[in-house]
Amino acid sequence: MTDARMPERYLLDRRIASLTDGEFRAYVTAAMFSASNRTEGVITHNDQSLLPHYQTMYATALVAAGLWEFHEDGYRQADWDDTQSTVAQLEATDRKRRQNRDAQARRRAKLKGVTDDVMHDEEPDVTGEIKGKARTGKDRQGEDLSTNHLPGVLVAVNSPQSDIVTDAKSAWGGVA
Repeated sequence: MTDARMPERYLLDRRIASLTDGEFRAYVTAAMFSASNRTEGVITHNDQSLLPHYQTMYATALVAAGLWEFHEDGYRQADWDDTQSTVAQLEATDRKRRQNRDAQARRRAKLKGVTDDVMHDEEPDVTGEIKGKARTGKDRQGEDLSTNHLPGVLVAVNSPQSDIVTDAKSAWGGVA
């Protein structure tokens, strides 16, 4: 994602403060357009027609305020290099994002491969911990976990006949 920045110093910048609402909107919209299209602050004459609510008289005011400069086929934001990311910086960020995404995919594939080979039917959850079948056996007091329940409270059990986890009501014929 590419963002156009509006530096804090613009709050007190005379060039910005002297703009009308329409001129300010044109300046901000042009900066966003240029950032998203990676034109390095250049707004061609053809691009101007793509800016919402843009009027050609705004260009004259932005040049007079020192915010835009004349360019080969249009205008360029005067302080683009000081306030916005360059195409080279954006491309480096894109490469880094792709590398991180690919590395994460490799980590997940490796984890899945280990899980499938070693853990059989168990699968990792999002925290990386292994989740397996419902717990069976005895609790710390030595009580059988598959029958330790309170009336009216649903508990998960591992059905010995089908190896399917069911709730207490279905496991004990509707009595829980």
